[in-house]
Amino acid sequence: MTFGQWDFGGQVLKSAGRILFELADGWYVCSGTVVKDDTSGRSVVLTAAHCVYDDVAKEFARSAVFIPNQDDGGADTTDFDCSNDPSGCWILDHGVVDVDWTTRTFPDNIQWDYGYYVVADSGSHSATGPGSLDDLALDETMGSMALSFQAPTVGNPTHALGYSYNVDPEFMYCREGLSTEGSYNYWLGRCDMAGGSSGGPWVQPMDETTGDGQVFSVNSWGYTFQSGMAGPKLHGNTAEALLTYATSSDLSTAARGYVVASDGSPPTTTTSTTTTSTTTVPATGLEATSTSEERTWTAIVTGPDGLLGDFDAGLDSCAGEGCTLSGISKKQSSVTFTADGPSAVAGREITVYKP
Repeated sequence: MTFGQWDFGGQVLKSAGRILFELADGWYVCSGTVVKDDTSGRSVVLTAAHCVYDDVAKEFARSAVFIPNQDDGGADTTDFDCSNDPSGCWILDHGVVDVDWTTRTFPDNIQWDYGYYVVADSGSHSATGPGSLDDLALDETMGSMALSFQAPTVGNPTHALGYSYNVDPEFMYCREGLSTEGSYNYWLGRCDMAGGSSGGPWVQPMDETTGDGQVFSVNSWGYTFQSGMAGPKLHGNTAEALLTYATSSDLSTAARGYVVASDGSPPTTTTSTTTTSTTTVPATGLEATSTSEERTWTAIVTGPDGLLGDFDAGLDSCAGEGCTLSGISKKQSSVTFTADGPSAVAGREITVYKP
C-alpha cells in the first residue's frame, strides 16, 4: 500500500481539481475530475453526489467553482482568488444527480453517491476571480480522463486521488489492491485520505509515467473507527445515463441542478434557488460519539426566544434544554425536526447543525 502526495504529474494532475461550493450551512470543498464527454460547448466534471446535492437539506450546491491543477505551484490554500491558481478556475453551471440520492439520506443512498457538474465552454473561466470571465474551455485547456462503466478487476492495484483538506492544497493519493465493501461499494482498506478528497477519481489501471488511466469510481465515504475509503460502483448503475443527460442538459444560470430518474429520462422539473422555510438554530454544547454507522449527538438547543422547551425530535424524545439526537449518519451535518412543545415553537421546523 502506498499513501502520500502525488508527485508524478501527468494528466490526472491537470484534469483533477478542487471543488469549492456553498450549502445551506456553510462552505465546503470536494474533489472532481474532468471526464471525456464527446460533446462540444461544455465540459463535464465527475464527483460525488454529496458534493453536488445536500441529501439532508434537499438542495443543490450553489456558487460552485472548479480549480484544476491546484497543486502545481498554486496558492497555499483554497479560495476564490483564481489568480493564485496555476490554471485559474472555472465557474460550474449546474449539477446532475440520481433521484435515488435525493429521496434518501446517508447511508441509505451510498450506492448513488456519484454526480456531475456541467461547465459551459463560453464565459466560465477566470484567471482572477468569478467577476472576470473568459472563454477558455475546461476540457480543451486541461484535458480529460476516460470514464469506464465496466467492472474493474478486484485485487488489482488501484489509485484513489483527491485534495484532502487537512493538507490543502496538496494532491494526495493511495494505491493498493481493490476489494469490495458490501454489495454497492468498492473498498481500499488502508486509504487514509481526509475530508475534501470526496469525489476524487479512482483509476485502474494507472500509468504513473503519464498520469493517465480509466476512472471507474470516486471517493465517497469511510468509517470513523478505522482506515479505508469506499467508492460507488458506476457499472451496472445509472452513472452512464446521468452522463448522457449531463452532455445534453440546458446550460442555464437559472437552475442549480437536475435530478434525473433512475432510467436516465429527463427530469420533469429543475431545482432552482428556492429554499424551505425553517428556523435555523445553532447547537451548543454538542458532543459526538462514533459507532460503526452512526453518530450520537447530545445537544443543548437554544434559539432567539431562549430554550425551546419540550419537543419531539422525530428520532428520540427530548425534554427541557437537553436532547439526544441519535441514529444520525456520521456524514450528516444537520438534522431537521418539527418542534412539539410551547406554543412559541410548536409546529416550527428546527434545523440543528453540528459545529
